Amino acid sequence: MSSPDEQPGGPHPYSSGGYPPPPAKRPSAFAGVPVRDYVTDAVAVLLLLVSLGLGWDYRYTAGERLEVVLATVLSVLSLTLFYLARFGALPRGWTNRTVLAARALANVPYVLLVVVYLVLDVGVAFTDEVVGEVVPGGIGPAVAVGLAGVAVAAGPRVAELGSARTVELVTAWTRRALVALLGVALALQLVSLVDLATNLADLLRLDGGWGLVLVSLGGTLLVALVAAVPVLGVVRGSAAWRWVLLAVATTATFWFVFYGPFHGEQPGSGFHTALTVATWHAGYVVLPAAGAVVLYPVWSRLVRPVAPPEREWFDVAHRSWLSVVVIAAGYALLHLVVVVASGTAGGGVRAWEVALVVVLVLTALAAFVARTVHAGDPAGGRPAALVATFVVVALGIVALALLGDADALPRLLGQVDLSDLLVAFGLPTLATVALLGPASVRQWYAVHGGAVRQPWTGEPQPAFAHPVPTGVPTQASAPVVPPTAQPAPAEPLPSQPAPVRPVTAEPVAEEHAAEPVAAEPVAAEPVAAEPVAAEPDAGPAPTVPLQRAEPDAAGLGETDHATTQEEPTWFDEYAGDDPAEGQEPEPAAPAHPDAAPAHPFTAEQASDPSTDLEVLAAIAAQAPELRVHLASNPSTYPDLLEWLGRLGDPQIDAALAARRG
Repeated sequence: MSSPDEQPGGPHPYSSGGYPPPPAKRPSAFAGVPVRDYVTDAVAVLLLLVSLGLGWDYRYTAGERLEVVLATVLSVLSLTLFYLARFGALPRGWTNRTVLAARALANVPYVLLVVVYLVLDVGVAFTDEVVGEVVPGGIGPAVAVGLAGVAVAAGPRVAELGSARTVELVTAWTRRALVALLGVALALQLVSLVDLATNLADLLRLDGGWGLVLVSLGGTLLVALVAAVPVLGVVRGSAAWRWVLLAVATTATFWFVFYGPFHGEQPGSGFHTALTVATWHAGYVVLPAAGAVVLYPVWSRLVRPVAPPEREWFDVAHRSWLSVVVIAAGYALLHLVVVVASGTAGGGVRAWEVALVVVLVLTALAAFVARTVHAGDPAGGRPAALVATFVVVALGIVALALLGDADALPRLLGQVDLSDLLVAFGLPTLATVALLGPASVRQWYAVHGGAVRQPWTGEPQPAFAHPVPTGVPTQASAPVVPPTAQPAPAEPLPSQPAPVRPVTAEPVAEEHAAEPVAAEPVAAEPVAAEPVAAEPDAGPAPTVPLQRAEPDAAGLGETDHATTQEEPTWFDEYAGDDPAEGQEPEPAAPAHPDAAPAHPFTAEQASDPSTDLEVLAAIAAQAPELRVHLASNPSTYPDLLEWLGRLGDPQIDAALAARRG
C-alpha cells in the first residue's frame, strides 16, 4: 500500500525530506582573511628584498654576505606558513599560536645576525685599527631595512587572532619587542658616549676640538631623544606618541633606503656609507622596526584610548610641533657651536653657515607658534597653525638646500640627516593630517567652526543636530549650550540636575563614545542631564585651556578620584558615575516592557571583537545589561576587565573566570 505522499494529487514524495539535503559547499580556505594580511606579507617581502641591495657594513652589501642572504631567504619562506596552515599542509594539531611561534622562530636567525654585527661595530669603535680592514665594522642601512622586514614577517595576522588567549599573548610579546628595541637604541647611544669619553683627550688637542666634542655630545643626546622618546611614549600607553612614532619610522625607512645618495656614496667604489657607534647616529637603526611593531593588529591594546576622539588628534599635532621645536632648536645650537669653533680656530665664518643657524631657529619658532596658537584656541587657531606649519616645511626645505653645500662643516653635520627630513617633511605632514584628515576632527570643526561669537540679534544659539563635543573648549569663556536648547532626553531628568560646569580638564566621554554607532545623527541628551557631578568631593573644576587638559608625556593622563584609594583606570575617567570598589551598584529602575532601551547598543556589539574600544567603554557605562557580553569579548581591554571584576556581578564573574580559563 502506497503512502499518502504518493497518492495522486498528494504532496511530492521528496517534499517531506525523502532525500537528505545536498552537502553544504565547503568554504574557501582563505574565507575571513582580510586584505590587510596579504598587504602585510607583500610589505615584508618588499623590505627584505630591498635590503639585499643596500650596504650591510662599510665593505659589503647585504647581498654579498652569504649568511645575510640565507637568513633573508629563511625569513621570506616563513611567510608561507600562514598559507600552508589554511591549505591543511601542516601537521595535525597545529593551531594559530603554533603557526605564530614557528614563524617567529624562523626570523630569529636574522635578529641574531644583526646583534652579531652590532657587536662587531662596537669592537671596531674601541680599536686603533683602520675601519673596514681587520673586521667589517659599520651598521649599514640594510640592517635597519631588513630588521623592519623581519618585524613585519614575524608579526601576527588578523586572521590568526581568533581567541582571547592568543590576543593576550601576542600583546605581551609586542610590548616586549618594543622594550627590547628601546633598550637597543639607548645602549647604542650609551656606547657612543663611552667612545667619545675614551677619545676626549685626542679631540681636545685639535684646533677647535672643543667644538667637535660639544657637537658629538649634543648630537648623541638628540639622536637618543628622536629614537627613544616616541618608543617610550608607546610603551607607556600614549596613543598620540604612537602616531608620532609611525611618522618618524616612515621617514627613517625612506632615509635608509636612499642612505647612499643622501651621504654622497660613490657607486662602484667598494666602500659603503653606514652608521656606527663611533659617531652618534647608531640609535636610528631601530626606528623602522619599531614602526612595524606598532602597526600590529593588537596595537589598540598597547595604548589607552582618548575621549573624545578629536582630543587624540589634537595631542598628535601638539606633539608633532613640539618635536619639531626640540629637533630644530637642538641642531641650530650644534651648528652655532660649529660656527663659533671655526671662527676661533682661524678658519673664518661663511655667510651661509650663519644663515643655516638662522633658518633652524626660525623653524623652531614657527613650530612653537603653531602649537601655542592651536592649544590656546583649537577652533579659531587652526588656520594660523596650518600657516605656521607650512612655514616650517618651507624653512626645512631651505635648510636642506643649505646643507647640500656644507663643504666646510664637519662630515657629521654636512649631510642630509634623518632629523632634517623630519623637520622638513615627516612631522609637519603628521600635524597637517591630524588637523585635516580624521572624521572626528572634521566633525568637531563643522560644529565649532571658528571662535564662538555672540549673535548680534540677541537670539539664543540654535541647537545642533548632533552632540556638541565637550572635550575641547572653543574659548575660555564660551558658555555651554543651555539645557532648554536641546531636545528632550529619552530618560526622565533627575529632580535636581547637576549644574552645568565649564569645560574641564576631564572630558565627559559618554555621549562621544556613542557617536560612532548611532544609526543617524540624533540629538544628544542635554548637557545638564549628564552625570557630571559624580564626584561629590571633587568640587567645581576650574576652567582650563586645552593644553592643560593634555595627558602627561606618556599620554596616560591624571585624574583626581577622592572616593578610591588605588590609581584610577582609564575607564574610571570615562564612566564618571560608576560605583566605587567594594560598593554594590544600585539596581536600575524596572523599565516598561514595551519601552525602548535608553541606549543604541546591542549584545552583538558588546560581543564583537572588532567593536572600537571607546564603544566598549560606552556600553559598559550606559548598558549594564550588556556588561556580561563585554566580559567575554576578547578585545575588551585590561582596565575595563578590572573594572567589571569590581562590580560583584555573579554572571560577569563567571564570564571572567571562563575567559581566564
